[in-house]
Amino acid sequence: MLFALAAQIAAAPMRRPKTAPPAPPPFARLLGVTLRAAGDGRRVGAITVRPEFCAEDGALQGGAAMALADAVAAVGGATVQSSVSFAARPRPGERLTAQATPAKIGPVLSIWETRITGADGALIALVSQTKLSTEA
Repeated sequence: MLFALAAQIAAAPMRRPKTAPPAPPPFARLLGVTLRAAGDGRRVGAITVRPEFCAEDGALQGGAAMALADAVAAVGGATVQSSVSFAARPRPGERLTAQATPAKIGPVLSIWETRITGADGALIALVSQTKLSTEA
């Protein structure tokens, strides 16, 4: 059954989500995430690292980075799977930008890739998420 679902998803035509982003979800607003559309189905969001987002060593805690990625790609639907690879450890005061791009928008599931970068454009993290599709 899982293989049949995967085949259905792979065969489905690619759909592009609407370009206007919704207001940030409540949790994202609590964190101070700002969202905007970037065209071609992409979404962009940003956040400034605050001390309360950091681990004991003073670097950004991984959950805060995932919260940013999830808020930016949230328009894709409810998250059913996420993975992240970290390349750097930002500190308080740094401005992070996340750009979410739909890799596949299917009738049931969508796959989003989010790139989080620092103000200088340096890679902070790469996030891959599978979501229940909500976009038509």
